[in-house]
Amino acid sequence: VAAERVRDELSLSFAHPEAHRGLALLVALDLYPGLWLGQPGEPGRPGGAIAELEALPERVRDLREIDTDAADRIEADVARHTAAFAHLPLDSPGRFARLEGFRDAGYMTRQQAAKVALLLGWEELPASELGQRRFLHRAGPLWVTAVASLGARATGTSALERWRTHLRPLLDLARREGGTLFDPPRLLTGGEVQELLGVPPGPEVGRALAVVRQAQVDGRVRTREEAVSLLKCPT
Repeated sequence: VAAERVRDELSLSFAHPEAHRGLALLVALDLYPGLWLGQPGEPGRPGGAIAELEALPERVRDLREIDTDAADRIEADVARHTAAFAHLPLDSPGRFARLEGFRDAGYMTRQQAAKVALLLGWEELPASELGQRRFLHRAGPLWVTAVASLGARATGTSALERWRTHLRPLLDLARREGGTLFDPPRLLTGGEVQELLGVPPGPEVGRALAVVRQAQVDGRVRTREEAVSLLKCPT
């Protein structure tokens, strides 16, 4: 079967609210996880993937009770694709290499694979404000999809309780500072950095701008004056 046909059929399956039924059928046909592992015909070992797909609608409802607008921005198909990779065996070559192989085989677009790779980068919601700020910055527009995905992956009472505990502070932070965290405004130009540090154009300028940007994400720098002070006295 042509890879494009496989990709389209999988996309249709994971776009459906009851995608767990489709995945269960793939398990019964020995297509999951073998196709994902690059070993078609490998006997089905669904692990927690089906349970995660079943839990996803409940976590979306949890989000909707707190922030309807955020819940409306969830890319559920990306979260469902992520569930299929999150529960693959952890042995070499690992999830990310499996994802790359799946993409290279033509079963997933590069754009979709990049989104799934991003969501696979976390195991649970960060607890600290600093962690939450960095989470929002790294996730960008996919942050709410990542939140839903991690909630669905939170198996067991204690893990789900931790997710719910960290959920509201994260949503509050996203409301207050989301725009600034996703794309911090540039406080200094490259020319200003050169003049300030007495350096020529080059990588040192880029590193200095990156330091300022990270400090903005962390909440340590909010104004141009604070950026100048940071570069003058980096300690």
